[in-house]
Amino acid sequence: MLKVLRRNKTIAGVLAIFAGTIGLHCFYMGNYKKGLIYLLFFWTGIPTVLGIIDGARLFTQVAEEDDLETDDQVTSISDETVEEVTKDAVEKAEVEDTAEENEVAEKTEAEISLQSKIQKIKRQNNKNIKKENQINRIQRLKKLNLKSQKNRQNPQMPWLIKRIK
Repeated sequence: MLKVLRRNKTIAGVLAIFAGTIGLHCFYMGNYKKGLIYLLFFWTGIPTVLGIIDGARLFTQVAEEDDLETDDQVTSISDETVEEVTKDAVEKAEVEDTAEENEVAEKTEAEISLQSKIQKIKRQNNKNIKKENQINRIQRLKKLNLKSQKNRQNPQMPWLIKRIK
């Protein structure tokens, strides 16, 4: 019977990425059948892709294990320190909440006054734009009227008029 040793997954991940084509990471982790399959089919290129995938999977497992270890370290804090920290946090939160409420009330009053001023300015701008549009229309109509008057006084096609007579 073979002894199963705990292997370093970081080393296995590096082996999977750089030598995954021949299944070296599988042999390192003790999975000899899988390593043999990788070795037999290395010429197809499929084990290369699978090796990169295995390497990524191994690195994510290492990261998850590190997270679990830090969680274990955090849970080893005594209950008294947790109570003290929570009391301090609650007190700070209450003080911050009241300060934030005051700031929010001041901000909302200022924002309301600013919004009303902005709306007044927008209305004035809209009125000015409408007036400008009306003036432009009147000017265009005057130009058209002048052109039509000139055309009536000086017809541009006198030869057509002579033929009609």
